[in-house]
Amino acid sequence: MLSVSVLPTLQRYPAWALVALLSLLPNTSWAWGAQGHHITGRVAEAFLAPRTRIAIQDLLGGETLADASTWMDQEKRPLGPAKAQWHYSNQAVCGAPAIRCPRGNCLTTRLPALIEEVGDARLSQAQRAAALRMVIHLMGDLHQPLHVANNEDRGGNDVTVIFAGARKALERNLHEVWDVELVKQELRGISEEQYAEQLIVSAKTNLDAIRRGGLGEWSSHGYTLAREVAYADLPGWQCSRTPPTVSTLDARYLTTGRAVVRAQLRDAGVRLADVLNRALGHGA
Repeated sequence: MLSVSVLPTLQRYPAWALVALLSLLPNTSWAWGAQGHHITGRVAEAFLAPRTRIAIQDLLGGETLADASTWMDQEKRPLGPAKAQWHYSNQAVCGAPAIRCPRGNCLTTRLPALIEEVGDARLSQAQRAAALRMVIHLMGDLHQPLHVANNEDRGGNDVTVIFAGARKALERNLHEVWDVELVKQELRGISEEQYAEQLIVSAKTNLDAIRRGGLGEWSSHGYTLAREVAYADLPGWQCSRTPPTVSTLDARYLTTGRAVVRAQLRDAGVRLADVLNRALGHGA
């Protein structure tokens, strides 16, 4: 996640200079990568009520949930620096997990309000469509553990790790591993569509458990996964305000991480459908 304080400065540059400047910045992550968001949208499509599907089609002009799922990332500059903070909620993994939410600009505060906007017939079509695109995206973010936890390291962006890629060792930041790399490993040899279908089949055997709770419980579960898996299983990690030295992720870490990602993408899809079914008045 780019520091919010950097964005107003970047906006002063002409487009060509901005592109050049961004190419020099370290690789950063804003949310699940496009693949993760697409998969969540595809899973959700399978659990929409028929009338919800029609309402969404009217709002999105024929776009699928997968199509709309990355809009917040694609439009992050026009949306502005305040909305950049909506992608995450900072909760310390060490000590009391109090959420830091400056001026209400964080994931766990903004998402409930946006869900209400989706179903508010008093708002314009354009307002509701924008809210819908944000809900699709942020429901995915809510299920990415490092979007709801932090160790004074920008959700793992300041932690460098090394792990075995398909052909060579890769160096990434921890946040990017969870946003992108673990999803890539899950998709080796399989398409997004095929993978989503597997998650849909899995979800249908466990729907009651997946649907249990609400936004608060789902966020708390993601926080627990961050604390007990993403951070606690990290070789050499300990509670600290100083990022650890470069860690090498072993096979056990990656296997556990992939299992978490698989369950979180599945659950995010089912819950997104339920949230939209309720927001648009067509049941869960």
